[in-house]
Amino acid sequence: QYRVAQLYDLSAARTLPHSLAPIAASYTAVIKDLAATPGTGFDLNSTVKTAAAFEDAANRFDRAARPGASADAASVDAFNTLVVRLTHALNTTLYTSTGRFDQDPAAAERLLPVLARVKDLATLPHDGDEFGFLTTTLIRGRNVVEATLRDATDAINAYLSRAR
Repeated sequence: QYRVAQLYDLSAARTLPHSLAPIAASYTAVIKDLAATPGTGFDLNSTVKTAAAFEDAANRFDRAARPGASADAASVDAFNTLVVRLTHALNTTLYTSTGRFDQDPAAAERLLPVLARVKDLATLPHDGDEFGFLTTTLIRGRNVVEATLRDATDAINAYLSRAR
């Protein structure tokens, strides 16, 4: 009965009750933890800055007024569409290593799995092939994370500027 009530409330809500700030906080915490790993030689400074900008935008979005009961259908649709699009993109990068269109392994993944192996760099000889291959994989992962966060930040900023 509890789940049925939750599903009913969600389906009957005019605007989705999602919050982006908790997702942003997860990104920031994981990225800062990975960036603080000593001995990796892998630069995550730009990723830390991108996550901070996203966290600021997500906090502003969550504090902004949602379309109310008197809002037109287009405003409600714009809000709900944005929330669904962003949560899909953000959660895909936060929780999967293979992206939206592939099957992840049926095993527990660390948050931001495309960057999670940064800590492994500290244990590898810097002149070895494995270090080089892993660095290349992590650069691609960093690009995915930063692109996801930049796109989300831009979408939030565009929405908030139109909503004023």
